[in-house]
Formats: sequence, structure tokens, C-alpha cells
Amino acid sequence: MKVLPNNFHVYVSVLIGHFGLGISNFCVAWSSPILAKLGSLEDNPLGRVITSLESGVLAALPTTGALFGSYCFGYGSRTWGRRPTMIAIGFPTLLAYPMLAYSTNIWEIYIARILCGISLGGAVLTDTIYFAEISGAKDRAFLGTAMTIFINVAGLLVLIIGTTTSYFVFHVILFVFSPIYLILAFFFLSESPFYLIQKDSRKAEACLKVLRGINSVEKELYDIQYSLENNTEVHLGDIFSKRALRKGLIIGLGLVIFQQLTGGSVISTYCQELFQGVEGGIPSEVVPVIYTIVTFVVSFLAPVFISRFGVKNMLVISTIGMSIALFIFGSYFVAKNTGISVSSYLGFLSSVC
Repeated sequence: MKVLPNNFHVYVSVLIGHFGLGISNFCVAWSSPILAKLGSLEDNPLGRVITSLESGVLAALPTTGALFGSYCFGYGSRTWGRRPTMIAIGFPTLLAYPMLAYSTNIWEIYIARILCGISLGGAVLTDTIYFAEISGAKDRAFLGTAMTIFINVAGLLVLIIGTTTSYFVFHVILFVFSPIYLILAFFFLSESPFYLIQKDSRKAEACLKVLRGINSVEKELYDIQYSLENNTEVHLGDIFSKRALRKGLIIGLGLVIFQQLTGGSVISTYCQELFQGVEGGIPSEVVPVIYTIVTFVVSFLAPVFISRFGVKNMLVISTIGMSIALFIFGSYFVAKNTGISVSSYLGFLSSVC
């Protein structure tokens, strides 16, 4: 009696890739518990309180590393293949977390944060490509949702461990995940048939048979070959000269800029520090955990509401909701900083928003 599905190897490979993405995503949630530790003398390896400038640099450095990482790993995936590139994602964090655990000066932490960013940039790019190339049409929805699950669970794990353990223990625990990923990726990660077919069609066919669990893969192999041969390369100048591409660029950039201007990234980065200043609210170390859980739940509900009400309507509704929440949250700090008496009820309400 057969227990495992035919495409078992697809699930194994994609979920290992998502696991690597989750580990790389540790650095995003890292800021909330660790900046709070570095902002006080208790459990601070530096022996001093970091400045606001240093706090901002620590929060921003992974983005800088991600720019470099996405280019390097993108080049690597095209040149050496998806599998070795996916394995290489684990090495920057393998170096970064011991460096963070034993750091005694701010520059060591800076370098480690850049390494984490390199891993993050590479993982976001290569895991997305890898997942899209090896998963079948029927599995893509579930495996795409699994990516969101790994990212949110990783963030939740960091927040829980970061608020309940010491600075040193926290980074030792995060380090343990990197060798686990490297072992799993080295032994169980399959190469992408999209890459193999450009080198050796027989290897691509053998790989596809293993991934799909069937012997008849000629049609899919032909489809892959056809899509690669008819893939039109788009140059940077085409984006500005062709109306359709220009419109897509404006919409895409507009949504990303709008998302950043909502302040979500800033709140998630400085979540614990922000809510340390809220009187009568939810404990500051608990708020980031609640924030991540809510994000996790909403990521499942959003597709349901989008399919029912449409993307445009949901964007309008979410914009109104964010505006109300940010207005209440901002009003609390404006009132507090200007000396206006604020009740504990308003503090609790700002925490809830």
C-alpha cells in the first residue's frame, strides 16, 4: 500500500527551501527584542546603551545586505544552478549568529547584520524562483501559502525566544537552525528541471520523473523547453518605452511605496521599544508576539476576502483601517510628548490598534 504521494519529493524540496527562507527572515524580527536589550544596560554585551543613530543603522543594514545578496545569489542561480545556490543561503547566517552571540563592539554587530541581509536577499529571490519552477500547478497554491507560514512562524519564534532568553542564548538558538538547514538542503534538495534542461535534457527528464513520481513527463518537459525558448528578454529601456510595462511599473512601485509609508515596517522593527512608552497598555514584550500572530492569521483570511470583494475594494478598506489605527496610536504619543494627560484606557486602546 502506497503511503506517500507521487510528488512527495516536490513537497520535501520546496518546504526545505521555505525553511531556509524562514531562517533568513529571522533578521527582520530580530530588531524588536534586541534593540530593546541594546537600549538598556541590562543584558547588553556592549556594556553601554546604543545611540539612536546606531539603532537606526542596525535596523537598516539587512536591507543593504539584501541588495547585494539578491544580485549575487541571482547570478549564482543562473550560473551554477538553483540547488547549490539554495544551499549557499545558509552560510551567511552560519557566520552571523555566532558573531552576534560573542560580539563585544557595535562593528561586529554591523557586519553580522549585513551577512543576515545577504542571506535574506538571496533567499527571497532564489526560493521564489525555485518554488515556482519545481512545483506543479495543483500544488502551487498550498506551497505558496506554506511560504507565508514559514515566514510568519520564523518571526513569531524570534519574538518569543528574544523576549524570554538572554542575548547570548537567543543567538545560539538561532544559530542552530542554520546547520540543520544546510544538512537537509545538501541531502534532500533537488535541482530545478528548468536549469537542468539548459545543460542536459536527459538529466532534466530524470529529475522531473523523480519530482512528479511518474515516468511519463514528456509533455511537461516539452512545455518547459518551449517556455524557455520563447522567453522574451526585457531590457531596462523597454520598461519606460512601452506603455504596458510602464503602467505595470507604476502600479507595482506605487503599491510598494504605499506599503512602506503605512509605517508597518517601522512598527514591526521597533515594536517592543515603541510600546515601552505606552502606559496602561499591553506589556511591551507581548505586543510584538500579538502583532505577528494577527499578521499570520490575516495572511490566510486576506485571499478569501480578496476573492469575494476584489483587490481594489480591499485596498480601500485596509487603508481606512490603517489610517484609523495609526491616528489613534500617533495621537497618544503626541498628547504624551506635549504634556497632555492621557488615560490608561487610551494607552490600552493604542496598543490594541
